[in-house]
Amino acid sequence: MKGSVKKNQNTKKWDLVFDAGNDPMSGKRRQIKRRGFLTKQEALDAMTLLKSEVLQDEFTDLSNLSLERFMDEWFIERKIQLQSSTYETHRIYFRTVIKPRLGHFKVQKLSPLLVQNFINELVQEGNYSEYTIHLIFRILSSAMKKATTIKLVRDNPTIGITLPKIKRKEINVWTSEQINHFIAASKQTKRLTRCFPGFLIGFFCGCREGEILGLRFKDLDLDNGVIYIRQTLTQKAEIKTGAKNKSSIRSISIPQNLIPVLIAHRKIIREEKRKQSGKRGAYWIPYFWSRWSGDS
Repeated sequence: MKGSVKKNQNTKKWDLVFDAGNDPMSGKRRQIKRRGFLTKQEALDAMTLLKSEVLQDEFTDLSNLSLERFMDEWFIERKIQLQSSTYETHRIYFRTVIKPRLGHFKVQKLSPLLVQNFINELVQEGNYSEYTIHLIFRILSSAMKKATTIKLVRDNPTIGITLPKIKRKEINVWTSEQINHFIAASKQTKRLTRCFPGFLIGFFCGCREGEILGLRFKDLDLDNGVIYIRQTLTQKAEIKTGAKNKSSIRSISIPQNLIPVLIAHRKIIREEKRKQSGKRGAYWIPYFWSRWSGDS
């Protein structure tokens, strides 16, 4: 560890710069600066004291590294790997559940017994579903797997933990009769909602909600009867290029009875565009469900 003192020509006082080495977690160079010493000797004495303090500080002693600080650094890496919505969800559970209960423990002191007690408490409190508890555990487990990989801990304390059994809920799927009744009854309404074509795409093409909301007319080849899934709308109302996973980027055949509905919907959107093109402040977003500003 090295440092230097130098007289500041502007203030006429002495400043010090101390090189505290690289942060063991981030690998970034850590410099500490102090200013305003009246004499050079005061600056040198301060640097000697600072060196002593740094040697005892937790960032130079991995045995004192807390789980909170380790996971804060780990999440920087995770932000590169995860979708933004997934990353935000994981951060929320870390901040509100993992950190308050386990964050103060030293990483090297985290044991399977502590982790099991943590899981047991979540189950007993009854504030989280079995699925959510599994998700919280996966976040912690992934972090500790990384700690094991970089040899911060010898053994992964999340191995062998007993988790609550996830109760499978029966999915209530509409029958073909119910779908046909919905379609027939919808057509009898005085003013059919503009979401109706989206419902039909979901029924007949099996698209996810985010995929349907992310559709643009250029994603529909109505001449050849094909829908191309190229992007999705996230829960944060952000457009995500691609789909939920690689297998979801695909083309889907459009049933013949759906094509006239999509053609009619495209005609409505184009007519709205024509009517609004001359209005001040109007704007056009070329998505399948877009409406013009001011359209009633």
